[in-house]
Amino acid sequence: MEENMNNSKKISAKKKEKIKAGVTKKTRNRIVVIAVAFLALVIGAICFEQFRPKAILSVNGEKLYKKDMMYEIYVKEQQYDNMNSLYQQMYGKNYWDLQVNDDGTTGREEAREKILQAVTKREVLYQAAQKDGLTLSDSEKAEIETKVKNSRDKMNDYQRAMNGLDEASFRTALEKETLANKYQEKKEASYSIDEQAVKKTISQADN
Repeated sequence: MEENMNNSKKISAKKKEKIKAGVTKKTRNRIVVIAVAFLALVIGAICFEQFRPKAILSVNGEKLYKKDMMYEIYVKEQQYDNMNSLYQQMYGKNYWDLQVNDDGTTGREEAREKILQAVTKREVLYQAAQKDGLTLSDSEKAEIETKVKNSRDKMNDYQRAMNGLDEASFRTALEKETLANKYQEKKEASYSIDEQAVKKTISQADN
């Protein structure tokens, strides 16, 4: 009887050890899974922060990314590439890396600054045009379509596939530019100059 009780205790102890070992194994597995998931989350967050598009400009709260500037970049590159070809033929120098101002600004830096200025001006005028209720006419839209086709026909396959130079983005950029110019022309036309008032400010000594 006593022997049976001892055997029963041994079996019970073994069961407890197995259960304990099983629980420990499950706990370890759970910890490993949680650790791997946490690591994946951290890596994902780091990658997202590193590779997500970053705003280059903000105009009246409207964030602009590189893809929003590709039209201006494309246009400016065409202009500066022509200048570069001319400078290489005449002086044997690369205009992009040439110092074009007394402050040491290179052609590349100058182009970048002009692009930022052009995009900022376009967005300011475009937003003002929207507030003013201006829209594009059918003839203006048709002209834009012609420009889109002609410009994209001149592009190589690499340029056409670039984010921001696809057909839809190119069209949007031209629509913004056209509406911005329309608003600017409207404001300029509304300015009236009082010639008599101007003449009164001019003294005889100025004549």
